[in-house]
Amino acid sequence: MLIATPYVLDYDLMMLAVAIAFYVRHGLARGFHDFELSLLVFVWVAPLLTRPVADATGIPLGLIAQIIFFVMAIDRARRELAIPQGSVRLAQA
Repeated sequence: MLIATPYVLDYDLMMLAVAIAFYVRHGLARGFHDFELSLLVFVWVAPLLTRPVADATGIPLGLIAQIIFFVMAIDRARRELAIPQGSVRLAQA
């Protein structure tokens, strides 16, 4: 049983604009990784290309853009919250 439809349309991707704005603000403050700017441009442009690409090829570009952004955000959080090697983590009392 499906809880939601498996379709991501171009107007659904407008929700990413706020998340991208916060991501860019964070990246400007702390720096971007090498690949992040290229992927951010792809995710930003994806709503414009989703429908024509899906009509021509059947490739769900919107879903791919959302997955890329999600993985990119998780990777940044994982890198920034990583404990440096050799440090001792104190237990919370």
